[in-house]
Amino acid sequence: MTRTVKYNNKKMEREIIISCIGISYVEPILHLYKELIAHNYSGESKIKASSRESGYSISIIVLSVLLVESAMNRIKYLERNKEENLKFFENKFREKNPNLYKKLIEIYILRDLIVHNHIWRISYVYDDNYDETKIYQKLLDGYGSKRGNKGDRKYNLYVNKKTKKTKFLSLNVNPIKIDTKDVKIVLGILKEFFEFFDGINLSYFAMKNNFFMFNGNFKKFSEIVNEIICS
Repeated sequence: MTRTVKYNNKKMEREIIISCIGISYVEPILHLYKELIAHNYSGESKIKASSRESGYSISIIVLSVLLVESAMNRIKYLERNKEENLKFFENKFREKNPNLYKKLIEIYILRDLIVHNHIWRISYVYDDNYDETKIYQKLLDGYGSKRGNKGDRKYNLYVNKKTKKTKFLSLNVNPIKIDTKDVKIVLGILKEFFEFFDGINLSYFAMKNNFFMFNGNFKKFSEIVNEIICS
């Protein structure tokens, strides 16, 4: 953007840049995904993912939500709006895409539970085949489980307490169970999010105009996510 200003009685065009981390998150996200799938995870557990798979998965998800946050902040600046991001989307765009609104809430739930490391107590026994059974999981008080104004409203409304997954996307809400499947779901939401805003106004963010190196070729973000989801 440019703005005309006067300097020493002369008109000058001043260049203006609106700081936005946004695009800078994409390559680290893709790099982490390549590392995530580069390993063969041995063993299967009903109570947790391997520490390596979990580590890469939760890192990708947090960066993905930070990418959404960055994009939303830029859009709010252009719209001259100072509401909290989810409230801004709800008030301005929810009617145009109510399902995307629900999905954004659920990936924000994951962001919160990862960043604040929601603490669960898990008990189980082994059966004769040495498989976990009679699994009991309890989210400890103070981590989104309380009802009413004292609790986490997003968690209480959008998490299925029986399945321990979000209601709409079936994302794991126990941090140590978050895995590659959750990553693919979240990346799919990113694709949908940017396609939605590209379709409304390219000046908002214009993700479709950017190309990123993935598997030896420069590709659009949507193409990369499609490749990841189908793999």
